[in-house]
Amino acid sequence: MSTLIHSTAIIERGAELDSGVKVGAFAYIGTDVRLHKNVSVGHYALIEGHTTIGADTQVYAHAKVGVTPQDLKFKGEPGCLVLGEGNRIRESASIEFGTEGGGMETRLGDNNLLMINAHIAHDGQVGDDVVIGMCAGAAGHVTIGSGVRIASLAGIHQFVRIGDMSYIGLSAIVNRDVLPYSLIDQNNECIGQNLVGMRRSGMENSAIKEVQQILDHLYDTVHGNFEQRLSELLLQETSSPEAKVVLDFAQAKSRQALLMPPAK
Repeated sequence: MSTLIHSTAIIERGAELDSGVKVGAFAYIGTDVRLHKNVSVGHYALIEGHTTIGADTQVYAHAKVGVTPQDLKFKGEPGCLVLGEGNRIRESASIEFGTEGGGMETRLGDNNLLMINAHIAHDGQVGDDVVIGMCAGAAGHVTIGSGVRIASLAGIHQFVRIGDMSYIGLSAIVNRDVLPYSLIDQNNECIGQNLVGMRRSGMENSAIKEVQQILDHLYDTVHGNFEQRLSELLLQETSSPEAKVVLDFAQAKSRQALLMPPAK
């Protein structure tokens, strides 16, 4: 398949476009951009910086991909942005490239959906199969696990980690780490486990039960502190990989405290 480039699009010398790439009217593709097979770029979209976009990704009209970080510490270093395959970057969504303070790289996995006006700031790390709702945004250095759902208008504070398959509610302002499989409401409170997401993913009932038991114990503020409760769980054997995901996340060091349920 040959590339299809509208006559009004600007493709800078040095840009690499694989077969099947489509570029719409008035779009801009910068010098250090690499578009893999069957990437489509909508009208007026902008792709610049040291940006690589995986096969079958769709960048819709007016999206801005690989743009300069909105970071006062940024000094012009040549950070990069790497997108996996099958992503959908909808109208007016934006993604910044990485900075020296975050390893020089922003990275998204495969099959993610950024809805209209969604934003991923510099040095963000996003897994696979993530959905970020309209006008939702993640600040710099945010890590978002796979299978996460972030509802419209939600905001994620810098350096926060969002664990796998968590659900962040409408308009939530998340300023602490979120354990995998957690359910966060619009008041930024943990209200339980994301059972709907776990079931839809095909997770075994035994694994769901084990994850529930682990999260219930970690969130049980009546008995000891968090480190004590985690230590107790680490002494027990886990039978599912999903349970290990929760415990590994809980052990990892972070610059943010953990978002806990409201006191009973």
